[in-house]
Amino acid sequence: MKKRIAMTLLTGALVISSFANAAEAINDTSGRVKIGTVSVSGATTLSNLENMIQREADKQHASSYKIIAAGGHNLLSGTAIIYQ
Repeated sequence: MKKRIAMTLLTGALVISSFANAAEAINDTSGRVKIGTVSVSGATTLSNLENMIQREADKQHASSYKIIAAGGHNLLSGTAIIYQ
């Protein structure tokens, strides 16, 4: 029983930790180091598009991102510069 509780607490801590390190959207890029760009497609809403960009930025270990393009008709695509 104690092992199960410890594993549950550890799993919960890892989930919280992963959210704490998520890349954030920014407007001011002063003092940021550009590390690349990410592009996504297939979003159905602007919110969904931003979430997809954030996940891609996280995969690249970026601390922040700035969306520079977004558009589409039925499905949306977008591009962001990622920073460290």
